[in-house]
Amino acid sequence: MMRRDSERSGTRKLRMIPLRLTSAIDDLSQTTRLNNRINLAAPDRTISSMLWPLILPFQITCVVLTTIVIALTVIAPWLKWRRAKTFLNSTIVALLLFVPSCTALQVVVDRIRFGHFEYASFADVQDFRAKRYLPPSATEIKMYKTSNGYFAWYHVSKAELHSFLDNLWNEHGTVSIAKRSELDGEGLTVPQRELPAEFSTFGWTPLAKGAKFHSPVEPDGGGAVYYFDEQAGIVQQRTGYW
Repeated sequence: MMRRDSERSGTRKLRMIPLRLTSAIDDLSQTTRLNNRINLAAPDRTISSMLWPLILPFQITCVVLTTIVIALTVIAPWLKWRRAKTFLNSTIVALLLFVPSCTALQVVVDRIRFGHFEYASFADVQDFRAKRYLPPSATEIKMYKTSNGYFAWYHVSKAELHSFLDNLWNEHGTVSIAKRSELDGEGLTVPQRELPAEFSTFGWTPLAKGAKFHSPVEPDGGGAVYYFDEQAGIVQQRTGYW
C-alpha cells in the first residue's frame, strides 16, 4: 500500500515538471523580448543580436524532447517497462536527437519568419526588431527579412520621416558610435545608379533618386540607412541588427 502511494506521489510530481518547464521557458522568452527592447546603449546587445535566431528553435526543441522523456517515464509502468531504465534510455535518445531536431526545426521556423512580407501600415508589423527603425506613419510596407536585418520599401511623407529620424537621434544620439554629421552622405541625394543593388532584386518600384539618411549607429554596428525619394514619397531602407 505504501509503495502504491509512493508511486502515485512520484507520478504527480513528474506530471508537474512539463508545466513548470513550460512556465520557465515562457519567463525566459519574455525576459529576452524585454532585454531586446533596451535602448541602443545596452552593452550585451552584440551577443544577443547574433544568437537571437537560435533561441526559439532551441526553446521548442527543449520543451518537446523533455516532454517526451517525462511522458514515457510516467507511462512506463503501464507499458510494463522499468521506470528508471525508461528514463535513462529516453534521455540518451533525446540528447542524441537534440542537435538534428533543433537544426530541422530552425529550417522550418526560418521559412516562416524570414523572407518577403507586406503590411498595410506600421501597426500591422508584429516584429519589434523591425519596428525600432520603421517610421510609425509608414504605409504600404514591403519588407524582406533576414536573420541579421531587413530591407524595406514604403510610403511616408518628408515631414514624418524627418520627425522620426530627429526623434531617434534625440533619444539615442548620445550612444551612437558616430555623430550624425560624420556619417557618409548624410542628407545628400544619391542617383538611382548608385543606390544599393540589393533593392533591385526584390521587384519593388525603383527610386528615381534618393536622399540618404542614417539612424544612430549602435555599439555593435547595427542601424539603418534610408534612401528617400521626396517627390514620390517613398523610402528604401536597409537595416542591420548585427
